[in-house]
Amino acid sequence: MFAVDSATATLGEELVSDYDKEKVETFKSSIEFKDNCYFVDLPWHKDKVSSVPSNYQVALKVLERTMLSLRKRNLEEAYIDIFRQQESEGIIERIALNPRDFHKYIWIPHRPVFKLDPQKRDILAEAAKLFDPLPLCAPVTVKAKILLRKLWLLKFSWDEKVPDEVMTGWSDLAEDLSGMSDLVFSRQAVNSNSPLRLYLFCDASPQAYGFVVYGVQGGKCHIIFSKVRVVPMKAKPLPMMELLAVYTAFKTLSMLLKSYSNIKIENIFVAVDAQVVLSWVLSDNIKTQIYIPETESETFEI
Repeated sequence: MFAVDSATATLGEELVSDYDKEKVETFKSSIEFKDNCYFVDLPWHKDKVSSVPSNYQVALKVLERTMLSLRKRNLEEAYIDIFRQQESEGIIERIALNPRDFHKYIWIPHRPVFKLDPQKRDILAEAAKLFDPLPLCAPVTVKAKILLRKLWLLKFSWDEKVPDEVMTGWSDLAEDLSGMSDLVFSRQAVNSNSPLRLYLFCDASPQAYGFVVYGVQGGKCHIIFSKVRVVPMKAKPLPMMELLAVYTAFKTLSMLLKSYSNIKIENIFVAVDAQVVLSWVLSDNIKTQIYIPETESETFEI
């Protein structure tokens, strides 16, 4: 009933009945602002209310978990003060119920939203929620890893408030993440009907290194894959990071070729803008020891 504007309903309008649409429209039209408050009529299916369970035990469990979380953060009293203030302003009202009658009412679990100064553990928890397997949104998601690296270098504890410079970066990242919902990628990037050209662009910075792969087929270009990693905690020369980006690209290229074994690969182009890295890659004699995350050190040889 509340999902008319969701992706599910957009992709399949038949999933939302006319009855539900009517109730949602009734809900929207009932919204009224007066006395500095919003008033709405909940879109209940009046003919089905009798079959709705009480949910008292569910609501009680949610309340217990909420209060436990607030106590851990020393916010319990501040949270209760909000209810006291809203009661004094007439926004909510206290009602007396006999515990024996609790089952006669429908209880809606309340989950509060509170904003706190982020700590290192909060940033790690949010970064772990980012799911981008290909990863096509790496330019945004890598920012979280860069922030965590900075906190490790600054030797902040898990429960310590992050500095203002990290807080600014965290706010910028939150804004970028909210805009990712507008990104659209083609589900089918390539097909087996025509030859494919692969373009790998490698680059590095003092904070991260990586590459991106584009596929060109039939006059159309699509992003296929990318990988970005933060630089190691112990600083390395930038040319070494550029070389590591090329190494990572070539290591992934073998995987891509196996995945596209049923497609004719016409050409493979690898681009890097560092002249010293080009000389290393094109040389037949130079072998350079570089940092490899999985094995700590390995001889780079093409």
